[in-house]
Amino acid sequence: MAYMTPDLAPDVDVGGCDQGLKRCCCAGESLFRLHFVNETDEVQQVGLTPNFPAKIVPVDLAKYDGMVFNNGAFLAALGSDWSVDIKRVRSMATCCCGGQGLFMNTLHGSGTVFLAAGGTVMRKELKAGEQLVVEQNTVLAFEHTVDLDIRKTGGFLVCCCGGMGLFNAVLTGPGFVMVHSMGLSKLRRSLAVAGGGGQNGSGGGGSAAE
Repeated sequence: MAYMTPDLAPDVDVGGCDQGLKRCCCAGESLFRLHFVNETDEVQQVGLTPNFPAKIVPVDLAKYDGMVFNNGAFLAALGSDWSVDIKRVRSMATCCCGGQGLFMNTLHGSGTVFLAAGGTVMRKELKAGEQLVVEQNTVLAFEHTVDLDIRKTGGFLVCCCGGMGLFNAVLTGPGFVMVHSMGLSKLRRSLAVAGGGGQNGSGGGGSAAE
């Protein structure tokens, strides 16, 4: 929380053992949920901030109930009827190389949810059968109707010398997808490289903190 008006009442709960464990173990979130409740008849305000330099992207769960979101992307939600669930990816190959692990996180509810996205955010509506090839770490969220799979990036030189790795993720419509250019894992790698350069004398003398 960055700020709030004084008549908001904060509270904490787990939301049930099942929900707490899914958020904590699978979604990259805390075991506990922090609530801000307006117990007055007046409009109150609360300001929330992501835990890394990011944009806040609102999504209407009434329209996109069941959407898949990446670990650590969830920031907040309006209302109390939202929940996190999980579903398995389609194959072990996707599990190992698709960037989402064995289980994908899904969000359910009827209010507005807010996601934390780094860098530039691109949103695209895929037609039935239309595909989008992406780097695994750039996936922010996608509709539950979208299928996640993988494909090889190319030949030996592309894999080893092109900086593309061995596999890309493939998102197949119909449905909306959102990708971002600087996810948390990519930001951490960039900061680690910058920090290493500074220690070797080729960078500045300052240190970066997350």
